[in-house]
Amino acid sequence: MKQPLFIFLMLSVITTSKGQATLKCINENAETREQAYYSKKIIADPQDQYKATEITYWETGKIKSEEPFRFHFKYDAPKSVIKAFLSGKRTINDPIIDNAVLKSSDGRYKEWKENGQLYKEIDFQNGAKNGQSIIYWDNEHPKRVETFEKDRLISGKCFNQEGKEISYTPFRPRPEFPGGNYARDKFIKANMRYPVTMMENNIKGVFKVKFTVKKDGQLTDIEVAQKDIPGLYQEVARLISLMPNWLPALREGEFEPIDSKYSLPLTFMMK
Repeated sequence: MKQPLFIFLMLSVITTSKGQATLKCINENAETREQAYYSKKIIADPQDQYKATEITYWETGKIKSEEPFRFHFKYDAPKSVIKAFLSGKRTINDPIIDNAVLKSSDGRYKEWKENGQLYKEIDFQNGAKNGQSIIYWDNEHPKRVETFEKDRLISGKCFNQEGKEISYTPFRPRPEFPGGNYARDKFIKANMRYPVTMMENNIKGVFKVKFTVKKDGQLTDIEVAQKDIPGLYQEVARLISLMPNWLPALREGEFEPIDSKYSLPLTFMMK
């Protein structure tokens, strides 16, 4: 029997203009119009065929973020698409190529506030935090400086607005699997199974899973968008039931954990 291959993928949809990709985006969690609507483009690295940078802009035209990333083709990507890329006829800016690759952050991610103030910088390697993570006060002094290795926190310091070091408190705006994304992906690869009913019916693709991470780290309210696929929900529920308690989300400056939603796209494919 063929063995299943599980791939973790963040999806994006891109429209292109000559030389660069530009997309009008909507942020569902925005509180202002400027936050709600922004544009982004992808710029290929002229020195590395498999590297590019995604730049997003506030509606005002100011840069919102810069994210260098590496990419590689999915195992089932059409040979004609790969050939077109290797020959230079198509680039990562092309939606056909974009939809045929997997991306991982690689380099220094930067994010700015609407007024142009640098808000954070994070070093990534192969999709994991690896190096420094710095968050800034509005006066440009570092608010917190942390060091990571493969998503694992090694050390951290916090500072007040005058630059004086204060007691360190963790910053966790989103819930996390113990050990970070690297440990999460390793756990899923080791424990997820391809439902027999899905294999028999040749059902494959990306399936978005949503659940709530409670204040105490328990996982509840499991949702799967494709409810009519036999065996899918049962496997997702089984997998999540095996997970250890997560680290709940914390708001900046607060010590009390909060309930929060988490979305995890999973891909079921056959080797």
